Amino acid sequence: MSVDSLGNNVSAIPQSTTRARVEIAMLEMVENLQQEGFSIEEIALALADASEDYVILLANEKVSTH
Repeated sequence: MSVDSLGNNVSAIPQSTTRARVEIAMLEMVENLQQEGFSIEEIALALADASEDYVILLANEKVSTH
């Protein structure tokens, strides 16, 4: 990972590759959770909530470092 001219962390991996890897990991996780008995609706809502919480956490960390 490196830093751009604005001080933002940037990855050497292209965004499209990152997105594809995240989607693959997510679909594997969803499949595993369904096998454990969770419904697709429960999983989707939990993923959305967790993603939102994570984005907020990252935003707050960025704000507190400046």
